[in-house]
Amino acid sequence: MSYAIGEAVPWPVPPDWGTPVRQTLAWLTDYMSARNGARQKRQLRLAPAVRLSSA
Repeated sequence: MSYAIGEAVPWPVPPDWGTPVRQTLAWLTDYMSARNGARQKRQLRLAPAVRLSSA
């Protein structure tokens, strides 16, 4: 794989597979309740927030 000078590199540091990588997804929703007990779920974020961490 080759890249041009000034081009963004997708992942500049090679991964260290000696430690596991954990991906966490978080959705943001809102629940609205009616007086009769019915509930409606509303999406507040178009895509889930993504967090990558290593142990």
